[in-house]
Amino acid sequence: GHPEAWDLLRALNLQALSPWFGWYRPPGATAGNAIDPCRIGTMADRLGQEGLHTIVWLEPEYNIASLWEEIGPEMYLHDARGAWRRDTRINNTINVFHPRVRREMCRWLERLATTLRYDPYILGYELIEEPALRFDVSENNTATRQPRLGGYSRAARLAFRRYLRRRYDTIDRLNRQWGTAYASFDAVHPPAELARRQGQWQGTEAALLIAFQTFRASEHAEYFRQLVGALHAADPRRPVIPQCTTPLFGDPLGAVDLFRMGEAGWDIITFHTATDHAYVHSIAHYLDKPIWNDEYIWSGRADRKQTGERQLRARAGIELWRNLMWGARGFVLFNIDFPWNHPKDGGDWNNDLLNEGLGDAAPRYAAAVFPQILRKIPALFDALYASDVVTEGVLVLEPTSSIYAAVPTGTTQWWARRLSREFSRAWIRPRFCPERYLLQGREDLRQCRVLIVPPAPYLPAGVAAKLHAWVENGGTVITLGPFGTHDAHGRPRPASPIFGPFPREKTTPFGAGTCRHIPLRGNPDQIAAKLCRAVVSALGRRAVAATDSRLELMLRQCRHPTRRYLLIAGNRDTRQSVTDTILVRGPFTRAVDITVDGGMPVPVHPDRDGVRLPVDLAPGEARAFILEGENSSRKP
Repeated sequence: GHPEAWDLLRALNLQALSPWFGWYRPPGATAGNAIDPCRIGTMADRLGQEGLHTIVWLEPEYNIASLWEEIGPEMYLHDARGAWRRDTRINNTINVFHPRVRREMCRWLERLATTLRYDPYILGYELIEEPALRFDVSENNTATRQPRLGGYSRAARLAFRRYLRRRYDTIDRLNRQWGTAYASFDAVHPPAELARRQGQWQGTEAALLIAFQTFRASEHAEYFRQLVGALHAADPRRPVIPQCTTPLFGDPLGAVDLFRMGEAGWDIITFHTATDHAYVHSIAHYLDKPIWNDEYIWSGRADRKQTGERQLRARAGIELWRNLMWGARGFVLFNIDFPWNHPKDGGDWNNDLLNEGLGDAAPRYAAAVFPQILRKIPALFDALYASDVVTEGVLVLEPTSSIYAAVPTGTTQWWARRLSREFSRAWIRPRFCPERYLLQGREDLRQCRVLIVPPAPYLPAGVAAKLHAWVENGGTVITLGPFGTHDAHGRPRPASPIFGPFPREKTTPFGAGTCRHIPLRGNPDQIAAKLCRAVVSALGRRAVAATDSRLELMLRQCRHPTRRYLLIAGNRDTRQSVTDTILVRGPFTRAVDITVDGGMPVPVHPDRDGVRLPVDLAPGEARAFILEGENSSRKP
């Protein structure tokens, strides 16, 4: 009914829409009213007439209410006290452990995808808003949250015991591993609490907790594997994408292990909110999948009252370039015509694209950053999406057992996020690797120069053995806080040059390698800076660096020809320009600025074993350069 609205979307170069589930759930519908898939097709056809395609955001739990008569409250997650919640919108509060729930969800998805299979205006499917095994019992529209943790329903308890039987075969073997005396698997009950704010989980309670957390996370991912499989079976041509939030190391209390989730068969790895780009990039690297930002808050949650349009445009520019330099291939914008103003998220973000003062009849000044930057992408498309981030052999271990044990809650995750920010400012681009990938052989430590470990007191025996051998053969491990003091069953491990509580800073040679231990003592900023300096010292000269820390730098190596590199340099400062010289390691003789139409050669100056490249960047501005050596192709 408002043709001018479509003109505004086209002016911003938007190409598709991902409507909220309310668009294809009848107004006032309850969970008992299944959605006719034809309604989605009708909506997609309407958008297609305006030149826009649709990404179908699916919430299948609203369409299986017929199960209520069959299994009642077992449809929903239960916490340790037996509480459950029926009427909620996010975190898929449906009981993912119940086999009937899974089958009914898959049946509905197959029917829907079969109906939509040949619709020309549908790009793909997106599953379930911000999944986590939590349900909220707080009042709506308040800043207070009262989350309950799921995994305690009758179906979940039965599934947990089946998991233990598969893993240990006999109760005697479990007892030997855990140091317990259970009479049978039926005597094993999930821990009543999943987190402690003070102290440390000990002995048998640690073994139970880690096993239960592993079970919750793996079954959560298995649930999604089945849903994705149902959509692929009915419509194999279209991609299926997740809608996970992506804090570094996931959400252990919500049973969201992002590496396990990534393995569920998705065609694209997506991310949004609280994103650590290096972490998401690592998931996509191991799974060999493309990435995109499925809930893109383009303003970076800028304060509405304190951020002017020019500053916001600069902020949006560097946010967009940051997504691009890590390889994002698409963006789903979060909101178009109104600011997000929910108390639980801090309220009144500066994230609407249209000018409210002009009645939303024109894009706002800051939104012009999208067509300005996006039109440059074709010039760097081949180099950007056929290249790999230069990690310099820096690997960060994701100590999964310690994350599941939450000792104390959030310590490992907090320090990992803090170190990641420090590495970004120092132009170090690490890869993150879960400990089980070392055991599975998905990561070869021979390619690693420096291994960094955030607080990790619990370490599986197999992982400990691999790290022991790697350091002895010449590797450098840098640990933060206690490391490997216990195994994954809560049993103490004897102290060694590699493993121990390490209350004081020390550097210890071990075989041909080195162990550097930094304790969690003092100011967090000082601790993080000290660890970052240790990494830089172990690396020697970095692949790319500069003088001004306001620069954001990304170096990517093209797969062919291998001596061609893509360098992206951005100015994080939203108020002032940055003039500096970038040092790039490598025998480069030529640089071309491909953000200039047609490409423009720029001067490079030899510097030891690399070159210097001058840059002058306005607030929020970025430049992309192709760097070539003597034997590489001349064509940018």
